[in-house]
Amino acid sequence: MNADAVVREQENPELPSEAMERKFSFWDREYTVEALTDLTGSQIRSKQVEFEGEVEQLLADHRPGQIVANRPALSYLNGKPPYTEEEWRKARESIQNEAEKIRLRFDRAEGIVRTEGKGRYRSFARKCIAALPDININIST
Repeated sequence: MNADAVVREQENPELPSEAMERKFSFWDREYTVEALTDLTGSQIRSKQVEFEGEVEQLLADHRPGQIVANRPALSYLNGKPPYTEEEWRKARESIQNEAEKIRLRFDRAEGIVRTEGKGRYRSFARKCIAALPDININIST
């Protein structure tokens, strides 16, 4: 039995990995539409940039390189799950799919905040106009 088969049998890696599951559950708790709509538009964009950094880091962690991708034993020695090349690809796809769900939440929250901002501005403008006194000008000749 070769080393790759032994490592895979002992470790029995599952998708998604534990690191992926932890990150996915964190994203589900942290980036809800309700939580994001409590922020301003610029704060939402800042959170989105932070989120994109987390996604890139997780993708980098699940991009082992050509030599390691074909050798689960080397992957295991480098502290990564002993996935096959196909499993590495599926892991990255899973990360990208989950990230896309969260990106949609950011877009939705930004739209809600923008709509609420326009509504507040219109309401303020109506109140200002209503507060102006009526001006009656009589021109007589």
